Amino acid sequence: MPDTWIARSTWRWLRETSTLGVVITNNDLLVQGWNRWMEERSDLTAAEVQGRSLLDIYPHLASATRTSYEAALRGESRLLAQRFHRNMFPMQAPSLSPQRQMEQKVVIAPLWDGDQILGTITVIDDVTRRVLQEEMLQKQIDELEQVRAELDRSGRDLAVALAYERDLVQVFVRSLLQDCPNDARFDLACRYYPAYTQEHIGGDFYDFVRFGDGAMGVVIGDVCGKGMRAAVYTAMAKYTFRAFALEDAAPAAVMMRLNRCLYQQIVEAGMFMSFTYVFVDIAQGRLRWANAGHPAAVLVDPRGQTEYLTATGPVIGAFEDVSFREGSASFEPGSVLALYTDGVTEADRREEEGERVVEQVVRQNSGLGADGIADLLHEYAEVASRGQLRDDIAIVVVRYPEDRS
Repeated sequence: MPDTWIARSTWRWLRETSTLGVVITNNDLLVQGWNRWMEERSDLTAAEVQGRSLLDIYPHLASATRTSYEAALRGESRLLAQRFHRNMFPMQAPSLSPQRQMEQKVVIAPLWDGDQILGTITVIDDVTRRVLQEEMLQKQIDELEQVRAELDRSGRDLAVALAYERDLVQVFVRSLLQDCPNDARFDLACRYYPAYTQEHIGGDFYDFVRFGDGAMGVVIGDVCGKGMRAAVYTAMAKYTFRAFALEDAAPAAVMMRLNRCLYQQIVEAGMFMSFTYVFVDIAQGRLRWANAGHPAAVLVDPRGQTEYLTATGPVIGAFEDVSFREGSASFEPGSVLALYTDGVTEADRREEEGERVVEQVVRQNSGLGADGIADLLHEYAEVASRGQLRDDIAIVVVRYPEDRS
């Protein structure tokens, strides 16, 4: 590699990184760099592979990917990120079954010094957990489709079939809604109430994500579409979001990646999705959020001042290439954050009136526990709809107690 201060500093960072595998070779494909990630997963140290041919270390590369390295040495990048390469660099997936080979995404590119090619750089990303999640989700989808097909073949009475599907969708949706996390720093409440008619069940969801630095992600969303199809896309959105957020927690970046990933499937299905993601950084006493066309969450501070977490971009699936702004607000002891779906504010078919009541309920009852606030919001929706909810309801309340002793 070029012997410059920048090059040496960059390699020191790449050598120590534990999130990606990095291999550097010269023009003869002799290894010049082998970072810690590679050492941990290949059981080969950098000293053991230094100066050895990559084709000797992984003989199968001669037939499987030689053309990619030849292209890199001609100055072309091969972005092999559109499909998984289970056996490109055979390694065991850490903390998973010993029989499970690592699923990889691989990028091979030339290493330049000005206009001179010095060799190649290979970057390897371990995506095993993401693949396992996708396999599990696909299995659930296949099982549900089998049930649906069986119902079609059975010729049951339509009312019985619809009632059965309603129960099935409810079970599936509830399986996606985790319990509130047990976190002594917060007072948390989450609720889900299905609509009273089958055709309006299936699109609302919420989720929580824990991050290694003690921060927490709170998500709420609503798929425009109901029934089994909406439930399936709800599951897809949840697991895709989690995968992206755990790679890079920044709200605007996560939302942009989520839209890009789901756009084609959502458009083909004739759907779209509203979505709010709030990153709660308790150490900094701040909230960061991105809102894709979802009803604005209500934030009430200890002095009773209200702030709305309004939209920072369009709904998911409206446009293929969009960017999202990121909002930020103070979150100090005594603050309350309430997120909800439009089943709450549109319970009596007057959205503006519903938004006013939600803000009033949260502001006037911020001293109550999170459970009390969530129950009051549900009670309002039931009364406004005269006991016949026309749409699903999802509610999440995050309260930062003033006394955390």
